[in-house]
Amino acid sequence: SGGPDIWQARMHSDGTFGAVERIAPDGVEDQYKPAVASHGNGSSQVIWSSRQVSAGVLENIEGATLGASGAASAEFLVSMGLGRQSEVRFATDGTDHIAVFESEGDEEARILAQRVDALGNPIESEPVVVGTLPESRFPRPQVAWSGTQYLVTWTFGGAVYGRRLEADLTFVDPAPVQLFSDTAGETGVAALGSDFFVAYPHTFSGDQRSLKGAVISGSDLSVIGSLMTIGGGFAIRPVARTIGDRVLVFWEKQVNHDNDASTISAVWIEPDGTVGPSMVVSQSGDSDHPDVAVAEDRMLVTWMDEFSTTDTGVEGRILGLDGSFLTPEFTICNAHKEQMFPACGWSGSFFTVAWSDMRGLGQIDQLRGDVYMTRVDADGTVLDPGGVQVTDGPLPEDLPAVVGCADACIIAFSQLHGTCGSPEVQRIGYVSVRQLGVADVEEGTVGGFAFQTGPNPFQEELRISWQGALRSVGDAGNVEIIGIDGRRIWSAPMTGVDGSVAWNGKTRQGHAAPAGAYFVRMRLGADEVGTARVLRVR
Repeated sequence: SGGPDIWQARMHSDGTFGAVERIAPDGVEDQYKPAVASHGNGSSQVIWSSRQVSAGVLENIEGATLGASGAASAEFLVSMGLGRQSEVRFATDGTDHIAVFESEGDEEARILAQRVDALGNPIESEPVVVGTLPESRFPRPQVAWSGTQYLVTWTFGGAVYGRRLEADLTFVDPAPVQLFSDTAGETGVAALGSDFFVAYPHTFSGDQRSLKGAVISGSDLSVIGSLMTIGGGFAIRPVARTIGDRVLVFWEKQVNHDNDASTISAVWIEPDGTVGPSMVVSQSGDSDHPDVAVAEDRMLVTWMDEFSTTDTGVEGRILGLDGSFLTPEFTICNAHKEQMFPACGWSGSFFTVAWSDMRGLGQIDQLRGDVYMTRVDADGTVLDPGGVQVTDGPLPEDLPAVVGCADACIIAFSQLHGTCGSPEVQRIGYVSVRQLGVADVEEGTVGGFAFQTGPNPFQEELRISWQGALRSVGDAGNVEIIGIDGRRIWSAPMTGVDGSVAWNGKTRQGHAAPAGAYFVRMRLGADEVGTARVLRVR
């Protein structure tokens, strides 16, 4: 029923072998790479690597004790492989954020929740375990905030489960509650007043999936009213957002199971839980993976558009909070190769869109992506055309999620670690978009001095310009680049009242400075008149 197993054959003192016997019961895992050590009394210790077949490449170290007669003890766990964290999603209470994600391990997957502040710093040292389930791929947790509590939802075995948490992550429900039993994919969840609305795809024939949903009581997680069909087509990937006193549910609407040409559709859920008007947001030929960021008076809808099998870009559209179209569909990024799985958030002053980007791949590389981002103005203007590289690791970083408040956005993403890139050491990484945006500049005190840096982030060259310098301190101005360890790695004199210099990303010794954060410091005489933080990406 499984793969290879660990067997034994004992050699006697006369050089003959005894019976060949299996050490551990025949299970569903692959067992390989055994190692043996003697206890010195005829018994021995055997350990081996164990790979759960259903889990892909999640690995543990297991073992058994062999008696002098060759009898094996029950197998036992020596070391459990690290969990594979992925599928992060956010909700915000307006001050802090909650991140929910899954962590897959051997024979168990956990739904985890952790709060982070506006810059991505964890509030709890460890996440809380919202639910556990037998090792399963992609339960895809979702989360929504009602103003008083969070609801976390996920799927397993064709059912939707939910559990409520207080703002401090104290559990309202003593255990997860099954909400529905007929799902065929991930959920979308949003607050509807003090209650919640949960949407999910339902397979009603081999070739079609409808979108179903219901109002879930914020008091006891019971279904209020009846379960409704709210959308048609081959419906997948619902995204629900609270808009005033209503909920707007978006989804990817394919033609059918075998024809994945798709549009992004949406339907209103009225305050009383009834189904309202529907609309088509994207008319492009193959729109996938929608996400939505809601601002004070508008929203941004993003999706990926597959132009060909090797060319995928990110597109978007600005809608009013009444569902009206404020812009046509527009391109956010269509660089070389593929831009995939976009996510978006609103900081309070700009939208941030992040995606998995494959432009750095070679001709025969697998999909080892990096995370890129751009800011989008409220009117739909793309502020960082072509995108800004956020990550550049030797192993994949992908599947971003974005959340924002307090004039900053956080991008979370899955990233692999380790020399072999084993998925069991996949972790969630965070980066603040405030750090990636325009640097905060401390105004100078000398003669109305001001300066600017850009682009930020930068790859090869950073330009530093100033206005109003050297009016009272002669020619004693200086521009310095400071590493995060506080050491000055480059400097250049300031000449003229207005001027600029360019840093080529190298140290004073001519070595390339590594990717990371740096400080630009401006000095006029003995005065430090301004600093800015910049990020170099490679």
